[in-house]
Amino acid sequence: MSLSKYKKKKNQFTAIRVFTDRDQPRASFWKSFDQLVTDEEPFKVLAFYGIGGIGKTKLQNHLHEEVNTKIQHHYPNQLKQVFVSLDAFEFDSPTDILIAIRKQLTVPTFLFDYALITYWSAVGYTPIDIKKRFGGTENSIIWDVLEEVSDVGGLRIPLKIIRSASNKVKHKYLRTYSDYKDEMHEIETSQPIDIFRKLPFYLGLAIHQAYEEQTIKHIIYFDAYETMLKKLKTKSVTESADEWIREFVASSEVGLFVMGSREAINWEIYNPQWGEFIKNIDLDVLGEKDADRFLANVPIPDTSIRKEIIQSAKGIPLYLNLCVNIYEQKVSEGVKLQSEDFKMAESEVIDRFLRHLSEGEAEMVKTLSSIHFFDYDLFSYLNGNFHIGYPLTKYKEFIEKSFILCIDPDYGIYKIHDSIREYLFDGIANYSGKPSELSITVIKSLFQFIDTYKEKYDLPILERYFRQLVSLLVHINDFTRKEIEALIGTALYLIDNGYWNEVEEASKKAVQELPIPDPFYFLHANCLLWKGKLNEGLDIIQQAELTPQKLGRFSVTAEYVKTHIIALSGRYDEAEVLYEDLTNRISYQQEQEKLYSKIFRQWGDLLYLRGKYNKAVSVLDETANKTINIFEKAATIRTKGHVYRLNFLSDQAEDIYRSALTMFEGEKTEGYIGKSHTSLMETLCWSKPEEAIELAPKAMEINELQRSKIELGRIYASLGIAYVLHDKNLKLAREYADLAIQTQEETGFQSGVLFATVAKAMIAMATGDEEAILEAKQAVESKVEDLDVYHCLQLPLYVYLDNQENIDRLSEQFDWIDFDQTIQRVDQIVAKLK
Repeated sequence: MSLSKYKKKKNQFTAIRVFTDRDQPRASFWKSFDQLVTDEEPFKVLAFYGIGGIGKTKLQNHLHEEVNTKIQHHYPNQLKQVFVSLDAFEFDSPTDILIAIRKQLTVPTFLFDYALITYWSAVGYTPIDIKKRFGGTENSIIWDVLEEVSDVGGLRIPLKIIRSASNKVKHKYLRTYSDYKDEMHEIETSQPIDIFRKLPFYLGLAIHQAYEEQTIKHIIYFDAYETMLKKLKTKSVTESADEWIREFVASSEVGLFVMGSREAINWEIYNPQWGEFIKNIDLDVLGEKDADRFLANVPIPDTSIRKEIIQSAKGIPLYLNLCVNIYEQKVSEGVKLQSEDFKMAESEVIDRFLRHLSEGEAEMVKTLSSIHFFDYDLFSYLNGNFHIGYPLTKYKEFIEKSFILCIDPDYGIYKIHDSIREYLFDGIANYSGKPSELSITVIKSLFQFIDTYKEKYDLPILERYFRQLVSLLVHINDFTRKEIEALIGTALYLIDNGYWNEVEEASKKAVQELPIPDPFYFLHANCLLWKGKLNEGLDIIQQAELTPQKLGRFSVTAEYVKTHIIALSGRYDEAEVLYEDLTNRISYQQEQEKLYSKIFRQWGDLLYLRGKYNKAVSVLDETANKTINIFEKAATIRTKGHVYRLNFLSDQAEDIYRSALTMFEGEKTEGYIGKSHTSLMETLCWSKPEEAIELAPKAMEINELQRSKIELGRIYASLGIAYVLHDKNLKLAREYADLAIQTQEETGFQSGVLFATVAKAMIAMATGDEEAILEAKQAVESKVEDLDVYHCLQLPLYVYLDNQENIDRLSEQFDWIDFDQTIQRVDQIVAKLK
């Protein structure tokens, strides 16, 4: 066999629904099961296919449960099962699905895990990103590598570090290293896209190795195959959207793979050999005997009613269930039923089902069919917003109906059965082929819902609702200003709470698919700002039209973000003009206090960068005094601390920073608690280097959790200076200075590169090597000249070299707070270097 692309050649009547045997499909499965366990036919793909509502999911679920019982009693060490529903909302890529399979496997998956962490690192994932994606797994080299590189934190992991870390844990995988030496080398030398394409192969190889080494065989179920095809079709970077699953199955070589699909699996068009191993089983309608047995167990004692239901439902299990719902409702109401009540055409079953529901229940079904999923809060919101009047006390009864499917029991998330949703949402019911006016209205109501509930939801659920809304916007042609503002406001809330990766992914997709690209360009750029990808962020935001017509009340916020990126990128002349323009366009109003504070704070920030220290203090003091919001006041006070730090007035700066930190801790704002620790590091490294070194682990941990590469780069530079001034540990100082430069060059934060260059200059001065010192002086001066900011950072070099001319020039050129105190403090620093 050579299928793999990569392997070498009360009065309340309650209906009872008993699963109705499908004799032929079940017989085929159990025959394949027996052939698997006896090795008569150890490799098979069994595909149950048929129309929506025909019972594919229910059949697979029952088979999975029955096999579990058999495994417990007869094959506890020989058979393992995996069940994956491919319509799960979070499955946006083949990698997501492969990880879901990997999490259910109990056999070693070394090569897949090694390829996965190498791929993730190559495309820019940080250890924190990887932990988030890979959580829920155990016994993996990924965790061993992450433990070894814990110092990297919010940075992506260079390949050489992965190699080094994996070598340190080699003793745990000695045999595996020997077996996969060539494959590991191939992974390490491959381009990211080639690793991505081979991930299914590596996971399939684990299934095969489990059989070869431990005689463990797997039965793996894939439900909703067609949903996966539809979702991944536009994202495929391979020849087809299902190539990854073919490769996974092919490279496994042993196992029973059970598919549930609306169409037959036709992999022979890619490789004729598949015909030997695939058996497609048409889940035809239930026969009259099976359907009658199902109805009799409800129980429906009247044979004439059962006969009419069978005729109307045409053997489709979903329609049988809907007819039972009608029967259940009428019996509970005390209505005497006759067979004629169930005489209807197949196409009328859903309509008749809806008509026999209570008015509130029918309207809820129609309304919920407009969206992908719901929970109690959204159910309650739609119920009230559309004045449906369904009793919320009956919510539990509603979600237990046969036409409701649970897709996330942990968070209580449900959806309407796909066949009903398609009938109502896709325009079949109104013969238009387009979503109904009700569906459009429901989708538009989600803007207000997420805006209202954004601070009430757990963030993982809010993020899913945000993505649901964005995915549904393809059906909307026009947007109101209020809707745009609700969308942006929710996204900014998610970004502020650390969900910038998720918002970025949704924004990139929306720009390609929706008629409103400008809000998503802005959101994408804001995510890149938070991630420290300044150059890319600037490219993105320059494509957006930042006007009230496009962004509503967030237009000035977007201009602020653009200006902030420009400033951080080192274009300070341009940024100063833009900030001053923004300060002239915004006045203090409590409802926009946050934006007002940010703009004036950043203007003050830029003033001190240019050496206008006293004016900066004046602007910052006035802003802090006007500000009521504790967080904004603390952020402004922290910025004032920078002014004193850059005047080398460390004691005053430390007091200001600690005051701001106390306020941030009271507000529980983790991001700025991390930034305040960075600021303390940048102050203490000059005045109390031992305390800076002691503070470093906590500062790094907090900023790693926030995935803030810029802050981590600043901490590394501070450690470079601290180790020089504490005990002249030049080895550690160089390592941190080099790491700081690498980090800030990746982010595009040029001032951060300057800080690291100053750290290297301190190292040179500590060596006493005149040539190295002059080279460092030239590097610092060149960087300061390029940026035209932070001229003060040249002072330690000029004092060390006793260059009075340059000292006098700096004294006269800039508006120092107290230059005599500054020089006195720098003298004390330089004395430690000699």
